[in-house]
Amino acid sequence: MTGRPAASFPVIGAFYGLAWWLRGDVFTFPHRDDGVELAVPYLLTVTALTAVGLGLERSGFGLTVAWATFGAALFGSGLRTEKRMFRLQGVAVFGVTTAKVFLFDTLGVDTVARTISFLGASFWWRHTRTPAGRATARSTASPMSKRARQQR
Repeated sequence: MTGRPAASFPVIGAFYGLAWWLRGDVFTFPHRDDGVELAVPYLLTVTALTAVGLGLERSGFGLTVAWATFGAALFGSGLRTEKRMFRLQGVAVFGVTTAKVFLFDTLGVDTVARTISFLGASFWWRHTRTPAGRATARSTASPMSKRARQQR
């Protein structure tokens, strides 16, 4: 291994190491009650560096597979460590990968085949969601508005 990958691994490792070292520290803003974990900027930076690095080294289908694998690794580590930031980053990488597939990878596909695949994906998405996961007007209404309706 030579070139960019060999140079990027130590940088990526250093950023993950800094994030791990600062994992419990919180920066609190003056005159405010909330704060930011110091590890968050390092995690976001290393995720962006890894995605860009993969983009420089791979292209086409290889990049899609690399980004999907990276997103799965982030999401899986977020589930394993119960860290919301890793899960969100994994979902973001999957979102970028999905956008790449639909916007760039399908450009070479025939228009009819692309339309059928989009309709099929839409149909699959619509019919695999659980009814319990769908929000309705009644289930999202606040108790105050229910009480106001009952008094009318």
